[in-house]
Amino acid sequence: MRGPDALAVILLLGILVSGPDAFARPAPDLRSETALDSEWISVGERLPDLSVLDLDGRKIRLSSFLGRVLLLNFTVSWCGGCEDQAPQLRHVFEEFHARGLEIVGISYDLNRSQTEAFRRKHSIPWPIEYTGKGFWKNRLGRMFQVDDTGAVLLINPQGVLEGDFRDLTALRGRLDELLARHPTN
Repeated sequence: MRGPDALAVILLLGILVSGPDAFARPAPDLRSETALDSEWISVGERLPDLSVLDLDGRKIRLSSFLGRVLLLNFTVSWCGGCEDQAPQLRHVFEEFHARGLEIVGISYDLNRSQTEAFRRKHSIPWPIEYTGKGFWKNRLGRMFQVDDTGAVLLINPQGVLEGDFRDLTALRGRLDELLARHPTN
């Protein structure tokens, strides 16, 4: 047996030996990075003190945003939804930044120049972490259990994760509530 039939038999044997999940994406190896990597943060939990390195080489401690509302925005440059979301999220930032809103982007891009081009194209003023690791390999993606793009995680002024606010109308409403009670000036 040769050609496509042989390949089909080999693939079938591989599935039988490995099980039905033989072609599923690999499970994250949580032992490969820091101890914080093994923590999962769920809604209602406080954000641990951790830092990110942005595209400009600045180390940013997420704890420095306590007292302000922080959004973590998970994107990748080739995502159509992220393309649509970026200008809308920039408008949210412009509307609420003076009242206490901060955003940190988390890029799932594997190519730094694509992340930089995305930032320029959309005039993104907030810092963006680039690690060169996509989806399930990105430590913050794993920590917050975000395995897709477009997530907008809201962390309130007390440092507690409130959830994913991809619905920017719902986000604006929640920001109005939070920032009315927590003015920065």
